[in-house]
Amino acid sequence: MGKQTLIESNEVFIVDYNKIATIQPNQEPSNEVQKIANDLREAFLHRKAVFLINHTVSIEDENKIYSLIQKFFALPMSIKEKYKTKSNADYHGYISGQSERFNKEDILLEIRETFNIMGGNRYLPDKEIPEFSKDIYTATEKLISLANIFLQLFAISLNLRPDYFLPYHENIFNHVLNSSTLRIVSYPPINESSHSDILRCGEHSDYGTFSFIMQDSEGGLEMVGENGEWRRVGHLPGAILVLIADLFEVLTSGKYKAAIHRVIIPEEENVRIRSRYSIVFFLVTDHMSVIKPIFPTPG
Repeated sequence: MGKQTLIESNEVFIVDYNKIATIQPNQEPSNEVQKIANDLREAFLHRKAVFLINHTVSIEDENKIYSLIQKFFALPMSIKEKYKTKSNADYHGYISGQSERFNKEDILLEIRETFNIMGGNRYLPDKEIPEFSKDIYTATEKLISLANIFLQLFAISLNLRPDYFLPYHENIFNHVLNSSTLRIVSYPPINESSHSDILRCGEHSDYGTFSFIMQDSEGGLEMVGENGEWRRVGHLPGAILVLIADLFEVLTSGKYKAAIHRVIIPEEENVRIRSRYSIVFFLVTDHMSVIKPIFPTPG
């Protein structure tokens, strides 16, 4: 057996959406919301895993996306490549296995397929999978609403006005003005007992403000803990993992640190031989937002 996951060792902070859904941009937070915000700040300071539960993305919504993932990545390569990304400047579209690596200096292969979905009237595989756009955009609209609530919760946690970060994110999912992205990912099963030369996803932090991650099972997701060691996150069915990203670390003058994470090949055979599917929503500031520290820094 491997080491305990963060969930198993209770090194997590759970945010119940029902208790923060009433946050309003122009109102003082309730005592309950203020306490949740304070506890959230402490959780991130101690590098705990932060999960959102009882949120608006239902299990049915989530399972529909997992079904899309299975259907799309099972298509012939000739069809998938019709939807591949067009250029380095436009991240919308399909990215084939082993063509994306987070650590360019690492000799390890990264094994996964992804599809990045950005806003606007973009090319999507509705011809092959008629429900694709409908199910994707239904989930995305709910994730955007959750992101706006979380932006306000973060502001409250920093003793700022609840609406402080909203002007940085006025054009979420408008690909001309904002690069927020929904990413669907398929990690193939690993049947080989020897897998020291491959990873599912290399060590990195995300670029934007924060990320929401949903996964269908426990499949090797790790993040750096408080003492700098790698910790397996584990799987909390139906919950959304919240990760701080690079731009938010800059905005908060380093008060919130970007989460370093990766997806390894699990040692446990029963976990390794399963496919892993994940849904990631990357929240990014508007292109015209000025990103600079909002708190004084020593020196």
